Amino acid sequence: MLKWVGLVGCVVIMAAWGVSTVWAFSWTWPEGAGIRQCGLFYGFISFASLQGPAAPTSMMQGWEVERISTDDVPANGISAHGLVIRGLIPRSPGILRRPGGSNALFIPLWMPLILFAIPTAILWYRDRRPPTGHCQTCAYNLTGNVTGVCPECGETI
Repeated sequence: MLKWVGLVGCVVIMAAWGVSTVWAFSWTWPEGAGIRQCGLFYGFISFASLQGPAAPTSMMQGWEVERISTDDVPANGISAHGLVIRGLIPRSPGILRRPGGSNALFIPLWMPLILFAIPTAILWYRDRRPPTGHCQTCAYNLTGNVTGVCPECGETI
């Protein structure tokens, strides 16, 4: 069962990566004098805290989806989804700090993919079963064996 959950998780993460190269998804909510935002774009999951002048008051609250393009970034460096900073598309994980107390954490989707893929691969490997007609312990081919004992490992058939 867990191997299937892991497989579905890997597929969902890969699909999210593919979709996020074309579309940006974000959830924005007010907090104190600024806004908080979680987003998915350019193959990254992002968590941002925009404070002061970096926090546009006209920014929509709630869910937002838009087609992304680096050509559409306005002069203030913040697109409608708020996380494309002028001229910067994150290439590695890290924290982006801007003057005025704004921070953004970028996590590339390959990181959670690895966290799902390695245990899933181990579970699939451990769940391999020998084919019919083979010893269930050592996978020795028992074709023609009538003794009831595996000649390779001595296991009773």
